[in-house]
Amino acid sequence: MNDAAVRQRQQSEWLIQWKEFEDDASFLFAGWIYPATLDDFGGKTVLDAGCGGGQHLAQIAVHARKVVGVDLNTAEIARQRTARLQNVTVLEADIAEMD
Repeated sequence: MNDAAVRQRQQSEWLIQWKEFEDDASFLFAGWIYPATLDDFGGKTVLDAGCGGGQHLAQIAVHARKVVGVDLNTAEIARQRTARLQNVTVLEADIAEMD
């Protein structure tokens, strides 16, 4: 890590918010990824950097070969919500410092 870089710290307010909020509306996600579609993830390895509560991981997992979610604050929630999905891995990390 560059000495001038600012290290992220965990922020409990994100964990509190994602425990209360679960947005699994596929039409919202479809609009967010437009012009791509969920079918475009077919057979691919997908990274969701800043995966929040994992709702997008679950939607992508149906199509992708493998999905990796990364979040510094809410990885445990995302793990719980995607535990049934064999092709999803969730990491707790700061994406700016990951290898």
